[in-house]
Amino acid sequence: MSALFYIIFEDGTKFEGGNLQETKWKDIPDKKIRAIFYCKPNGDYMRLSNFKRIYHMVEVAKDLNGINRGKNVIEYTHLLFERNNKIVHHKMNVKTFQISILEYNLNNDFVKKLNPVYWRNGNESI
Repeated sequence: MSALFYIIFEDGTKFEGGNLQETKWKDIPDKKIRAIFYCKPNGDYMRLSNFKRIYHMVEVAKDLNGINRGKNVIEYTHLLFERNNKIVHHKMNVKTFQISILEYNLNNDFVKKLNPVYWRNGNESI
């Protein structure tokens, strides 16, 4: 495995994501996701299933000094999913491999400000 993520849909079809620069998240077909295998910053994959919906984003910062001065540098990847009327947020540091796991209610301001276009459907029935 070398893609950022792999998806298995309810109908048995599959989708392979891209990389941190071109994730292909926008290209995911509008079908219910049975499971997603997501590459953590250390190269290991985690499997997520049984969620109502899932969201992905990459956080970048502009390097102000150093060898990448003036360039955008990826700092974090974020994977959020809704399960049992809660949002679970995996914030992954791509440099230190540290993963913070946060939990929000559905009315959380951070969650409400996320672009709704990038939520993808899971298979949890609610």
